[in-house]
Order: sequence, then structure tokens, then C-alpha cells
Amino acid sequence: MRMQRTIPILITVVLAGLACFFLAKRFTASLSVVDSASPGPGSSVQPGAGDPGDTGAVAVTVTDSLPSRGGSPVSPETPDEAVLTEDEAWKERILELLRNETYSDLELGRQLLGIVADQKAPDWARAHAMANALNFTDDENYGEEVKPLALRTDLPEVVNDAILEDLIHREGTVILPIAREFAAVSQHPLAGAIDAFVKEAEKADLP
Repeated sequence: MRMQRTIPILITVVLAGLACFFLAKRFTASLSVVDSASPGPGSSVQPGAGDPGDTGAVAVTVTDSLPSRGGSPVSPETPDEAVLTEDEAWKERILELLRNETYSDLELGRQLLGIVADQKAPDWARAHAMANALNFTDDENYGEEVKPLALRTDLPEVVNDAILEDLIHREGTVILPIAREFAAVSQHPLAGAIDAFVKEAEKADLP
């Protein structure tokens, strides 16, 4: 009779022990989860967009590699086209005139003489324009088209060289009156050289 009362007591003790064991295990597991969710030393956690007071969510900000305007990605700007240098610009201007087939020879010569008269143009461009203008100006039009500019005393030396080279190769009987006008301008850089040319031409015409 005493043995029969002891068995239920033992069963009750065993069940109570098992219950305590499972409760302790669940408590230990919950502590482990809380510990893993807590920030460690030196870490920084920002509040997320979750429930109020939830400090376990980390906010992540994504930044595009390129800025955008109006919601569209902006691609790197295309480099500007190369700008012509001053010399290249003047060279291109002269070439455009020479390639222009709508001008007559006389008009083309006038356009080129406009570059010769332009003091902003570099000396080499003025000389190049003068040489070409002289090629497109015949003897009959030389006095009206070229002479007013060629008689100037402030032209660059390279321009005067082009004038002299052209003048001495023109028809003597046509160009001599103009050559004498050059020789008469004592301050003109070409006065001495053209005076010598005039004298030689006059001697050649002597009987």
C-alpha cells in the first residue's frame, strides 16, 4: 500500500523536473537572440522605417554614381570641339575666299586686299593675301585696286616684299607710271628699290 502511493509521487517529481528543464532551455535561447540583435562595441545603428521605437532596423542609403537632373541620369558632358588658333582661323578665311567660285578674279582680289588692310591680321596672313590678290589683279586694274593700299607706308615688310616681287615682273610700259609714284614717296620702304627699277626700265627703252 505504501509502495502504491510512492509511484505517483515519483512520476510527479519527474514531470516537474522535465518542465523546469524545458523552461530553462527556452529562457537561454531567448537571451541568445536578444544578445545577437544588440549592437556591438563601435557599431552604429540608425532607426529604420519600421515600427516606432524599433532600433534594430538599419537604414541603408543608396547613392547613384552620376547625378541626375529631372529624374534622368546625366551622362558625362561631351568635350567642346577644338577651337581654332588665330593662325588657323586666318588661314581658313583665306582658303574660303580662294575656294569661292562665285567671285570674279577682280572681286576676289578686292576681298583679299581687305585682309591685307586689316591690321588685326598677322603679318604672314597679310602677305599671303597680298600675293594672291596681285595674282588676281591685272595690269589695267592695278592702279585703281592695288595702288592706294600698296602706297601706304605702314605695311609690314613681308607685304612690301610681295608688292615689289610682283611689280618688277609686270609689263613695263603699263606699270612704269605707277612705279614712279612709288619712287616719289621718299618715306616709302620700297622707294629706293623701285626707283632703281624705274631707271633700269627707262634705260632699256632708250634707243
